[in-house]
Amino acid sequence: MLKTKLPYAISVCLPDLKRGAAVMCVILLCSSCATLFNPRTERIDIITTEPARIVVFQDTFHQIDQRARLQVPRSMQPLRVEVITDSVSNDFFIGSKNSFAYWINIYFNYGLGMLIDSDSPKRYSYPSLVYIDPLQANGQYHLIDPDGHLNQWHARLYLPYLNFFHLQPDREPDSKSLAGFWGIAAGLDFYHQPNQFAELILSAESGFSFPFPAPVDFSGEYQVADSWHISLSNLHQSGRFSLGYGLSYSRNTWRFMFSDRFDPPPPPENRP
Repeated sequence: MLKTKLPYAISVCLPDLKRGAAVMCVILLCSSCATLFNPRTERIDIITTEPARIVVFQDTFHQIDQRARLQVPRSMQPLRVEVITDSVSNDFFIGSKNSFAYWINIYFNYGLGMLIDSDSPKRYSYPSLVYIDPLQANGQYHLIDPDGHLNQWHARLYLPYLNFFHLQPDREPDSKSLAGFWGIAAGLDFYHQPNQFAELILSAESGFSFPFPAPVDFSGEYQVADSWHISLSNLHQSGRFSLGYGLSYSRNTWRFMFSDRFDPPPPPENRP
């Protein structure tokens, strides 16, 4: 039995959780990840080497610090971007590709969701960041800064939502597999060379039972797992890929717990 301390009551029996997990599996098998998780539009940031106006679908976007932020519909077709400066006007065609949510169908439903997504524009994704030189008459653009990021700091924040654990605890004959929700990770990069950077990452993942934050009290037998790690790496960036070396330390924890918090009290003794 699970109960929360929220103003409203949530009472869930463990068999109900198992049935709910089975229902969720059926939903994932019969649906598409891209249809469920990808919105119809997405954001693209376009950075130019000199001040310019950006025209997309007859809409003009003005820049701030030579950066324009667009919200465009997903499509299989390349996105036509007209870049206009005081002296030139050139067209650039930003290609789309299958999104991560489309490929994750292979894991969640053995690729069945790909059939649902086959004709859906939600399966596609444009690059989130594009670098353009307005003077490039051949329409060439870059997905990373062609001038590098020398002496720049980049901060990152991630919020892992669904976590899977497969652990082999000490003094346990069998491995343990379970899933849970929530986590947090933060990273900091420093480019000490134009295409070489040091990266520090701290992360923690939990096996929390509910997909939304809630104070939960357990009754009965249950398993708990969590993980955290820290890593320091030196990476070389080549195009869209990074390769390097570093040090990493991880700590994974699994516990078997029992609580009788909600069990009824024993019957009173009858004394003469």
